[in-house]
Amino acid sequence: MPSRPHGPARALRAGDLMQRRVVTLSPDMPIAAIMARLAEQEVSGAPVVDERDRLVGVVSQTDLLRYERRHDRAPRPREVSAFYQQANGDVFVRHLQVDADDTTCARDIMTPAAFTTDVSTPVAEVARFMVQRHVHRILVTRRGRLAGMVTSMDLLRALLPRGARARRGVARRHRPRAERR
Repeated sequence: MPSRPHGPARALRAGDLMQRRVVTLSPDMPIAAIMARLAEQEVSGAPVVDERDRLVGVVSQTDLLRYERRHDRAPRPREVSAFYQQANGDVFVRHLQVDADDTTCARDIMTPAAFTTDVSTPVAEVARFMVQRHVHRILVTRRGRLAGMVTSMDLLRALLPRGARARRGVARRHRPRAERR
């Protein structure tokens, strides 16, 4: 694999690709509210910012699934397909079980380290970092303040020519026999 970017990706910067509207969470937000917000906004994760808008961490669907596993609430194999929802090409957790009296909040489940990059970082470097670190989102900053976010889906969309859509027949969804009934 060549180490130098080719084609249009060479000129793109994180600021060109980033989503400018970023859903944020507060450290004190209860887990039920986090799940509702992520589902409502159709995102698979969000940065956690304090009262001064400083980045303190990230809550992702991986963090939510770890929470479920710790509380022995992970879905059984037959429930897995109903556990996820797809929107805008992103797959995200649709439903997690939370007790009404659960006091778990964002600070309890978040990943305290958030990966960030500057708006001027070349997209090829952003992609390389995401692959090496196995992360699906990187927060983009401008002069130290949150400016946006680049996700793995944003990187994939950047590979398509403007206005292009996936062709039918390129891939299809596979459903196990048990789900076909």
